Amino acid sequence: MSQIQEKITIVVPCYNVENYLAKCLDSLRNQTYENLEVLMVEDCSTDSTKSIVQKYEKKYKNFRAIYNKVNGGLGNARNVGIEATKTKYIAFLDSDDWLPENYISEMYETLVKNKADVSICDVYLRYDDPSKDQRIVSHDGNADRFGLINNGLAATSSAKLFKTELFENIKYPIGIVNEDIPVTLAFLLTKKIAYTDKTHFSYYQRTGSIQNSKITVKRLDIFKAVSLLRQNVGGKVEPRLWNIIIWQQIFAVFLYVIPRASGVFERWKLIEQFYDATKEHKITLSPSNPGFQYFIK
Repeated sequence: MSQIQEKITIVVPCYNVENYLAKCLDSLRNQTYENLEVLMVEDCSTDSTKSIVQKYEKKYKNFRAIYNKVNGGLGNARNVGIEATKTKYIAFLDSDDWLPENYISEMYETLVKNKADVSICDVYLRYDDPSKDQRIVSHDGNADRFGLINNGLAATSSAKLFKTELFENIKYPIGIVNEDIPVTLAFLLTKKIAYTDKTHFSYYQRTGSIQNSKITVKRLDIFKAVSLLRQNVGGKVEPRLWNIIIWQQIFAVFLYVIPRASGVFERWKLIEQFYDATKEHKITLSPSNPGFQYFIK
């Protein structure tokens, strides 16, 4: 590892996670990388989350807290954390996930060694039943730009370390689901990325999380997110990469999310709204689209 450790900020949005937060924060406290600031953004929880945040803030000098006056959601909490960050590098950790001890060390070394803007690693899906746990490689077999984007978890803000300066002109949208897409994918499309297989991110698949909660029309915010992405990259995206994004992010909603809605009527209603959204946002979904061929491989 580099002899001089740059200080790195980890932003942890905290909302109603009393059963998971301590494990998350302890994984940061146990990092082998020592020069860390943990910035906890407490978003008006209604359980004991706030008292846990206060405990860590009081006990550990590198744990700092911001207490929002109004619940603003995940995107807003991340923006608040970004605004308060003074370090050169930043990462995000959802408060029900956790990190292996070498995570920050490997991500930092990978970014610096490759003179990159973003470093990325694999994701380990974690379940209450450990026999279901699985490691997801964060590329399609080639760790180049196309291979990293051609992955179902590419858009997540997790499993990445960023240069903080990237967020000067791009912020997380507020009030939509899939707020990561316009931000993370914008960076993966336009900045230098470096990949490491020497660590991973533990992504907990809990009942009641945003991704595993009841299927509603809010899941169609995916169309807004992709439209915002196009704006963030100036509308100029290599067609092959844009096709992949459309199929990975939007078609997956049709294939895997809508069928999970409860009841035939609810599913049919969502399908109608889905096709209305394709017209509104001028997105063509056809098996003849080259992106479809990459998606089904």
